[in-house]
Amino acid sequence: MSCNGNGLPLSDRASHVNALSIQLSCPSILGSSCICIARSIGVTSGFDMTWCNNYTPPPPKKLEDIFGPDPYDVNFCYPIDLKLLENERVKLTPFVPKYHAAPFVERAATHPHNFRYISISPPSTVEELCTFLESVFRANPGFVWFAIFDKTKPSDEFADAPPEVGGGGSFAGCIGVINTSDVNLSSELGYVMIFPEFQRTHVLSNAAGLLLHYLLDLPTDVAFPGLGLRRVQWVAHIQNAPSVAAAERLGFKREGTLRWHWTLPEGKEGKATREGDPLGPSRLGRDNVFLSICCDDWESGTKERVRSLMDRRN
Repeated sequence: MSCNGNGLPLSDRASHVNALSIQLSCPSILGSSCICIARSIGVTSGFDMTWCNNYTPPPPKKLEDIFGPDPYDVNFCYPIDLKLLENERVKLTPFVPKYHAAPFVERAATHPHNFRYISISPPSTVEELCTFLESVFRANPGFVWFAIFDKTKPSDEFADAPPEVGGGGSFAGCIGVINTSDVNLSSELGYVMIFPEFQRTHVLSNAAGLLLHYLLDLPTDVAFPGLGLRRVQWVAHIQNAPSVAAAERLGFKREGTLRWHWTLPEGKEGKATREGDPLGPSRLGRDNVFLSICCDDWESGTKERVRSLMDRRN
């Protein structure tokens, strides 16, 4: 008995094709617009289809209000207890575009170099920033972005806003909890941006420290009941040595480098690709350094390390 290239006996081929065509080729089921492929079983005629691919990219979501819903639904997969995200030095509050977007865009225009190694460019308008937040953060239950306020530097910039979105301190930057999985008990600190006047101060160590406690402390912890995640990672552009150093100072352990891990938007620094690349020569690639703090690290000294950094006064 002979077989075709797919391992089917030739004597069985006709019945196999007929069964497939009955089950899968009916236009009333799959739609007459299907592009049908029969070559996968060595047949090019005699019936309509064996499989099809109707994928089309979803259209961009149009915002009814550029600031999103009111009240602003951050749509995060875990509860957020703001009492756990504040100490005597900093306060974190979910980024609410209605109040935080315009001040952020102003600072982005003043300090565009802050975006050098971040995968987005400085937003030129509030609408541009809000569109990004809607598509990347609010549409993904594993993402939430926080505004950071330095309580040691009082400010009335948000005096007219509800206290939970300002709190009297100076707007010092933003930090995200991203790629969170309640299935794998994992998360990541990302889209971290500290404005220049607050860099090399207590701001990052306290903001990141509060989030690490929130993410890694066990729910049964009396002093600081957290989510009890098993892993929190930090991902940095391979050329961004300050980011890697900041993570290591917090106790993150370097795990390795993933080459060509991301495709970058035009204008971003990265690796030149090969001739004929489908995205063209202007869409460079990015190697990423991966670091992490895992639950066993946290319980074996990293928690105390983070706490000591948060408590430092010099």
